[in-house]
Amino acid sequence: LVDKAMALIGIGSTMTAKSFKPDGSQNYTDAGGKEISVAEGAEVPKDAKPVETQETDYCAKIALLSEIGSAFLVKNEGDTAQKNYTSAKPEAKQAASFRSLAANQKSLSKASNIQFGVWTTTAACYTAYIAQQAYAADTKAIAKLAGAVFMATFYKLKSNEHKKREKLLKDMANKLPQAGECSPFEDKACFCAEETSFQADAKNFNKFCVPAALAERNESNDASICVTQNGKADPECACKKKNTCIDRNLQMAGAKLGLNPTQLRDPLAALKPLSDGFGAGNLSAANRNFNLANKALKKFTPSSDIRLNPKQKEVAKALFNNGIPKAAAANLALNTKDSSGSNVPLSASSGIFGSSPSFGNYKNSDNIASISPKFRKGGEDRSNRKRGGSSSRFGRKRAKKSSTGIHIQEFGSEAERRANREAEVVKDSSRAIFDIISYRYKLRVKKDQDANWGL
Repeated sequence: LVDKAMALIGIGSTMTAKSFKPDGSQNYTDAGGKEISVAEGAEVPKDAKPVETQETDYCAKIALLSEIGSAFLVKNEGDTAQKNYTSAKPEAKQAASFRSLAANQKSLSKASNIQFGVWTTTAACYTAYIAQQAYAADTKAIAKLAGAVFMATFYKLKSNEHKKREKLLKDMANKLPQAGECSPFEDKACFCAEETSFQADAKNFNKFCVPAALAERNESNDASICVTQNGKADPECACKKKNTCIDRNLQMAGAKLGLNPTQLRDPLAALKPLSDGFGAGNLSAANRNFNLANKALKKFTPSSDIRLNPKQKEVAKALFNNGIPKAAAANLALNTKDSSGSNVPLSASSGIFGSSPSFGNYKNSDNIASISPKFRKGGEDRSNRKRGGSSSRFGRKRAKKSSTGIHIQEFGSEAERRANREAEVVKDSSRAIFDIISYRYKLRVKKDQDANWGL
């Protein structure tokens, strides 16, 4: 489904705009090539064709060009974690390796959060387009909106999954032999993994735990990477001074549609990590974008019957099971093409052990924040560590432990097996990305349409 959504929302894609006069009548070209106008509700002459223009799809640019920012963050933070692992003392190598894996999961969660904001902005952008008379009847624009909503849902769930795995790997690291002091001089991997290290020693935290490209700007431990309007990584965020960051594409779309600054407030806020270079995404703004797009999808009613073949019905059912309203799911399935997986971005495929987990019911379909993963087994902290006292290990001396006799390769295999058990990984590739147990929509769709769509 990710591949199909990405194939539809392509870099070179366009938006089809129909032509209207100020009085609301639509422009057509008759059989003789003469341009005529037809009032709303009036009969369109035989063989007349609507006057259409292909416009730049700025919404697609926002989503696809942002990938470079997420890729930059994951790679550079991964390189930093790897350096800390290689510098670890022999007795702490096992713990350092798990902390390096945990750091990678933290990076992937941050990147997924950024992409969640990006895709909700993209969805809000498409919502603004279809609200205009020139684009309201463009079923491909509706399909792109549905694809953007699906991608936003995917990244939000992916971010949560990475957070769970980060905690699991940190817990494992804490139970392994340590180097002694959790400090930048004794155990960098431990120091960087400690939640309070930035407050305790910001100078050394930025030196050892933050990619060099971001360290100078990391005053509040939230430095991010800017992306230019043309999709280039800009670690120094020089594009801010020139007004050429990625948010410029949204501003251009807004100017084309005649939107006022207030209407662009939430979409711009959700893009801030890549346009301002700070933060991991404005969740409140992203949620509002998501809600707005969802409401637009629920209002969509096809103007003609949508006939799907068996493969398209499978796609429509999977999309519906993942929260896309029936009519919008059928329309998106109709507009997708067979693809080979070449359209899946790195940020979507990286860091997941096999398929994604099963999730519980959507209690509030209008709020992405209400989606709560519920695993059938595992998930709780099984450690017997005593609670209480300071949560920080910074500067605390620890007694060296003898080797456990567990080789890192064997322990890594057990880690992956346990992570798979905890996440209840779905191995059946024919199932939807997220196997939603139950999800009800109250839409007035005819029974014959449900049968046609396979729903």
